[in-house]
Amino acid sequence: MERSRALPLAALAGLVATLAASPAAAQPGKGAAQAIPVVEVDGDADTGEARPAAPDERKGHIYLGVGATAMGPVGAMAPATPSTSLAAAGVGFGAFLGVGLGRHATLQIFGDRTLFFSPSACSRDCGGRAYSAGLGLTYHLAQGLAFDPWASFGVAYRDSLFEVVNPANPDGKRIVQRYRGVDFARIGLGGDFYPTPFFGLGPWIELDLGTNASWPKPLLPLPDDVKNTPRIYGLFQVGVRIAFDPMRKVGRPTVARAAGMTPGY
Repeated sequence: MERSRALPLAALAGLVATLAASPAAAQPGKGAAQAIPVVEVDGDADTGEARPAAPDERKGHIYLGVGATAMGPVGAMAPATPSTSLAAAGVGFGAFLGVGLGRHATLQIFGDRTLFFSPSACSRDCGGRAYSAGLGLTYHLAQGLAFDPWASFGVAYRDSLFEVVNPANPDGKRIVQRYRGVDFARIGLGGDFYPTPFFGLGPWIELDLGTNASWPKPLLPLPDDVKNTPRIYGLFQVGVRIAFDPMRKVGRPTVARAAGMTPGY
């Protein structure tokens, strides 16, 4: 009886000794699934180093461009003189030259020329023309990408000439009237797509608000209650422009490119 009890105890002791001598016991967890700690690293996942900020690819750049537009006048060019009585819709073209102030801002000078069509009140030989020149500031939402969205604000001097009907001789030669004023707010939105590093094109819209400091003497006497009426005019423009940035770098890796976004230049 005592011998039968000793056999199981000896077997259990031998099993414990075998497990104690096993390499797996000396190295806990080997051969079993283990949780892998996740370490978050800011910056480059390959090196673990923080990625530097993207270089400023706009400051000091000289850029230029040309554009064409269709426009419609609103408001009044002078007391009791609606803009639509002088001209209907028009077409224009212009150019700009700018310099980069920083990563997102550019300063530019610009000028444009406008040709207005005859208004419905004039059957023939009417219409007008105007030119403006001014200074503006443009904010660029991004840099180093193939698409460059922007917003702009500017002011400009405007000189306008219109051919109008003489009420005293409606069938005679048209009279030329001149208006001089200031576009005190030129607000634009647009975006340029760069298929190549140095050449971009894209659409834009703009609203020009202004007032004239001088205008011709009315052809007919004005009632006293309209002599001091507001004379704020507006031009709503829709157009397309071509932009050139000859200093834009080629092949420089940008943060957007490293992140797998649209290739930049």
